[in-house]
Amino acid sequence: MKFVLVMGGAFLLVAGLMAYSMIPNLHMIPLQSAQMVVNPRSIPVSSASLSETEQRGCLVNQTVSNSSIRIPLNASTTYYFGFDNRDSSGSKEVLLSATLVASSVSTMVARDGGMNFAGLGMSLIGLLVTLYGVFAKTVIPWE
Repeated sequence: MKFVLVMGGAFLLVAGLMAYSMIPNLHMIPLQSAQMVVNPRSIPVSSASLSETEQRGCLVNQTVSNSSIRIPLNASTTYYFGFDNRDSSGSKEVLLSATLVASSVSTMVARDGGMNFAGLGMSLIGLLVTLYGVFAKTVIPWE
């Protein structure tokens, strides 16, 4: 009987530890970083004028007055800006700044799922059964 308890407890202990170590629990962690790129000098745009740089297509064509616009950009391309002040009688100063935002998802493998803790519990039960089998008093029936 003592041998059966020791072997059964050892089996539960090993099986529980294997279950704990072999069952992955994946965590998907979103990461986002932002870096501000600031142009310290303002860009003057004269009244009744159109200020353009070389253009390769228009991404945004809208009237903007003291506000922000969001444009998703490809980081490996050069971008040009044009400012249309033809409908205004006064000169304008344009402050241009940009924020570079990068997003990614990091995958982390951990051992903190429900099945991992069940494996640890099974290992604890196996350890207790093994210790009981080792330290239990041997009963000899013919005494």
